[in-house]
This record gives sequence, C-alpha cells and structure tokens, in this order.
Amino acid sequence: YTAQGHWVEALGEADTESAARFAEKLKNLKADLLTGDNRAFYAIVPDKGYYLPGEVTPATDYAALFAAADEGLADSGIEKIDLTGALTLEDYYFTDSHWRQERLGGVVDALGETMGFSADMNSFDPVTVEGFIGAYGKYGADVPEELTYMVSDATVAAVCDNYQYPDSTAVYDLARLDTDVPYDVFLSGASPLITVESPLAATDKELVVFRDSFGSSLVPLLVQDYAKVTLV
Repeated sequence: YTAQGHWVEALGEADTESAARFAEKLKNLKADLLTGDNRAFYAIVPDKGYYLPGEVTPATDYAALFAAADEGLADSGIEKIDLTGALTLEDYYFTDSHWRQERLGGVVDALGETMGFSADMNSFDPVTVEGFIGAYGKYGADVPEELTYMVSDATVAAVCDNYQYPDSTAVYDLARLDTDVPYDVFLSGASPLITVESPLAATDKELVVFRDSFGSSLVPLLVQDYAKVTLV
C-alpha cells in the first residue's frame, strides 16, 4: 500500500530470532575465515518503513530487531556502523524497496568514518534514466520515476568477474535497464559471487562484502577506494 507517496511493504512482527541467527553467522564467518589482520564490520540497512513511524500496519519493532543483532554481536570484535541517521525516506525509491544510489552520500560517509576511507560523491557524474518502475509495479505501482547511477573514471575502469553471469564484466550492466528488473543495472543484480577489480583505486586495500541487493548499488561507490571488492 502507499504512505506519503511511497509504496510500502509491511514486514510484520519483528523476527528477533532471525536477527540473532544473523549475528551468529557473522561470528562464525569471522572465526572461520578472518585473521587478526582483518577488520570486520556490520551495518543494517533500515527498511523504508522505519522512516514511516505510525503509518505501516502492522508495525515492525525495528528497535527490537537492531537490539537482537547488537546483543548477539556484543564482544565479537565486529564493529557496528549505524546507518539509521544517514538516511531519510527521500533516499528510497517510490516504487521499490531499495535506496537511491545518488543519495547515498551519508551512508558512504558513515561507512568511511569507521572503516577508514573517504569517498567524494562530487567526483561522480550522475546518469539518469526515465521511466523506472520498481518491484512494487506488480502490486499496482504505475507512476514512473527516475533511476540514477553514478559514474566515475574508477567505475568505468573497474572489471567484474561475475560467477553467475561471466559476460557481465561492467559495474553497470546497461542491458538490464530494458528488462523486468531495471534495478539490476547495478552489478547485474543478484549473483552468488562477484569480484570487482579497480585499477584506479586510491589504495591497495581489499574489501569483502556479505550483502543483499542493497549492496549492488553501494559497492560501485567504493571502487575508488578499494583495489578489490568481493561480494558474497
């Protein structure tokens, strides 16, 4: 249904058990795969219903979800990055659940402050595509909006090794704009394993991201700072 012009999906009762399992998975990954030379972080992307308090029914207890994850990761050595203050409702698409890449400056700043990088959103050029209708189009959302992706010398030079779609070597897969899921322009959409090599990165650092679809539009903004990004 709609609230403040946005199509919204009610998530229902807070699944704190799932949040606890999320925490346990992260701790196991850290124990099994990382060494003392690695730093580990976690960040929860708020559903856009978080920014519509009192308007989503049934309401979701986001505080309980966050608390369950935080409790499970206490003393784990995995550093929390809080994104709730870095976003507003306007940073999400009207017809889709995802955030807008061009409005992720606050998110990038929040990540960089803790992780130790500094990405300048002004160094990107926006490319805007008209007529975007997101995933809620199948439920009745029918007012097109704009989709914008951010281009820099680093995003153009970056090369993707996509396990599922080996022919998709560009950060922005423009052919996806003409499909039923145009949001897949970002890193060709869902794929179990993608490695992005960035020859123009400012550092030789590597980043591994255990992510959902929100990471597809975030990671292109980081290739200026990381020489290699692996998305799982």
